[in-house]
Amino acid sequence: MAISPQSKEYILKSIEILPPQKVQEVIDFIEFLRIRAKPSGVDESSLFLQQDTLVKIWEDEEDLYEL
Repeated sequence: MAISPQSKEYILKSIEILPPQKVQEVIDFIEFLRIRAKPSGVDESSLFLQQDTLVKIWEDEEDLYEL
């Protein structure tokens, strides 16, 4: 999806008025969004299978606190 010139201008002007710490937060947030948008390569069905297995292991709440 292409960003419109108006959106680019708005973003740039908004960043220019921020203090340096906030600009770094914007950069960090952009990086977070980029990482989140990448496919993880993890199959969701595998995660659900693991979750089901762990639930069976820790059915009793006391088991969660034992080492």
